[in-house]
Amino acid sequence: ATFDSFDACLDSGLEFDGVIVCTSHASHSKLGAQALQHGKHVLMEKPMTTDVNEAVSLRNAAQKSPSLFFAVNNTASWRTQAV
Repeated sequence: ATFDSFDACLDSGLEFDGVIVCTSHASHSKLGAQALQHGKHVLMEKPMTTDVNEAVSLRNAAQKSPSLFFAVNNTASWRTQAV
């Protein structure tokens, strides 16, 4: 399915477990918080957000739902010798 917005996706009733947030950095916090509020797991590309207060709010939102998976993926430092 395709949607015109993330809100439309979340409100559609489509069943899915989680989201991968790989949008512009400034939108990470809003999209991650929306997904958590709708009971979705979140894997987010780095950076978590561009604002410290947004990062704290997002962390707090994730802590309110300990059964949900929330992670920020950092692959910029990935090296084969680290495996």
